[in-house]
Amino acid sequence: MDVEACLGAGGDDTQTVLTDYKPHEVRDTSRESFRVLIGTRGLSVRYNEYLEQLEDLGRPSTDWEVTFHAGRADPNYFRPRRNELVKLGYIQDTGVRTCNVTGKMAHVWWFADEM
Repeated sequence: MDVEACLGAGGDDTQTVLTDYKPHEVRDTSRESFRVLIGTRGLSVRYNEYLEQLEDLGRPSTDWEVTFHAGRADPNYFRPRRNELVKLGYIQDTGVRTCNVTGKMAHVWWFADEM
């Protein structure tokens, strides 16, 4: 399954495809390869914006930290795209820690091949 098939289906079909997606057990994609991939696959602006903000932060980050860093007011601006990137196997939940924005415990996200 490729990214274009998942992202190009649209509507309810996209959610079905992404829900059924099972990431490979072993990922050999490096961050540099991923940057090339997102440049050639034409991921949507919001996917790229989320990934760029996460990379710019330089560490596993919470939804609120990514949102705040991007200058956005609502973490739901990115949350659906983050969930899809997790299902596609590009980022993953790396644990829980205190969020630097809210002061509450929250999950942190990072690139899947960087664990």
